[in-house]
Amino acid sequence: MGTISTPAAAIPDEWEFYLCRVDDAPASILLNTWYGDNSPIDGAATLYWCTIAMLHPTENGMGDSSESEALKVVEDRVGEWAMQRGLFFVGRMRSGGIWQLTYYGAPGIEAELKAKVKEVLGGPKRKMTVGAKPDPGWSYFHDFLWPDAERLQWMKDRKVVEELEKNGDPLVQSRRVDHWVYFSTATDRDEFVEAAKQAGFALADVGDAPSGDTRLAARLYRTESVELDDIHAVVMSLHELARDHRGEYDGWETSVEKPRPN
Repeated sequence: MGTISTPAAAIPDEWEFYLCRVDDAPASILLNTWYGDNSPIDGAATLYWCTIAMLHPTENGMGDSSESEALKVVEDRVGEWAMQRGLFFVGRMRSGGIWQLTYYGAPGIEAELKAKVKEVLGGPKRKMTVGAKPDPGWSYFHDFLWPDAERLQWMKDRKVVEELEKNGDPLVQSRRVDHWVYFSTATDRDEFVEAAKQAGFALADVGDAPSGDTRLAARLYRTESVELDDIHAVVMSLHELARDHRGEYDGWETSVEKPRPN
């Protein structure tokens, strides 16, 4: 067995989720994004997975609330054992009527993991499988669990929208939304600004990027809905427009709009 240089219990909790499709079916993937820049981990070159069948998968295969509650308990109990055993819990997928847990660790723990999952499930009521294979580069994590660029942006957009809601914003009022885009040359920036104006955006200002960054900035704004699906569509359109002009979209911000008292 290899020497694991980072204890599983010391890994920061930087959990995020995103929605996608797997094998053309709706899916929800939860992953600890800390591993994105901090893997592979020495001594954890074996991929382990545990697939548990849902009893009530619902029409979309994602499971109802009772499934989520029951399988989250299983996930937590197996996770406590896995951490003590030196396994790194990196993510979970819900799709197609299954709840799949993914770990990395030293080789030779498959039988123990299977026994523990069976113990926690408490009988033959749910079908389950446990598997393992060498994956020293953590390709399953980076190539499958890790979101693509569009889903990464969706996660960022969701965070901003959730922060608005936490501050009492019901998201019903359209309002000014500012967007930042960066370019290497003034020509690219100016051509992008003209194209964005054709799409209904106005230019707030241009200038330099933050200190230490040699790029040139453009800040645009337009009145938008900040419902997640709406603002995400706008952001992705600016991503594409920026890419067409060799630029990089950087993010958006807006005001909190609370209901006015009668």
